[in-house]
Amino acid sequence: DLSVGFVHSLADAVRSHDVDPLPLLEQYGLDAARLAEAGARLSIPRYMRLGHGAIQLTGDPALGLRMGRLSRLSQAGLAGVTAAQAPTVREAARCLTRFEPLYGSNYRGQSSFHEDASGAWLRFYSISPYNPFNHFVVDSVLAGWLHQLSGVCGQLLTAERVQIEFAAPSYAERYEACFGVAPEFSAPGNALRLSNASLDLEIPTHCPSTWQQMLELAEAQLEQLTRTRSLRERLTQ
Repeated sequence: DLSVGFVHSLADAVRSHDVDPLPLLEQYGLDAARLAEAGARLSIPRYMRLGHGAIQLTGDPALGLRMGRLSRLSQAGLAGVTAAQAPTVREAARCLTRFEPLYGSNYRGQSSFHEDASGAWLRFYSISPYNPFNHFVVDSVLAGWLHQLSGVCGQLLTAERVQIEFAAPSYAERYEACFGVAPEFSAPGNALRLSNASLDLEIPTHCPSTWQQMLELAEAQLEQLTRTRSLRERLTQ
């Protein structure tokens, strides 16, 4: 499941086509009260059906890319607010992947941050097999990472490389405008690569004491989510 915060970027993407998203959201029980509920979650299959409905409503198969470019870090809850207080883009990216369980979980895997001498990969786990119901998920995650990290450092970042696990879709030409580079389709996985120059950029709103406090809160919540549970708790979950 994932935080209902992600529904806001989907709604904004629908509105950008001059289409009212409210009837679609209400069809899925996502009224204003539900979207304002602390800790509210949405199942991933339901989110995929919602996204597919939005694509049909707007006629835009690349809606996921638009969602990513309209997303905000605050929609990722505590993880996003913590990332916004990081000292650099590198630490913000690390936050988004490390604390992903705070805003979304999937038995298929977890996103990850892989650093090397010249940069780093932000990797999103595989959700294959792919179809029109889930292309937008990969698009929105990768585009969202790049847009959100650009937002916190105040500079437009471009990716060094982008890998997409599925074959080139009908809207393949839309990716380069979003990422600044043509993606590699039918790749071994889904990933976004940033250079050290991008990762080293400082975040102007960083406050060291607030950053440490947010990290402590995020770590505590992550520990609570991932601690060893009793059989009764696991069955309930």
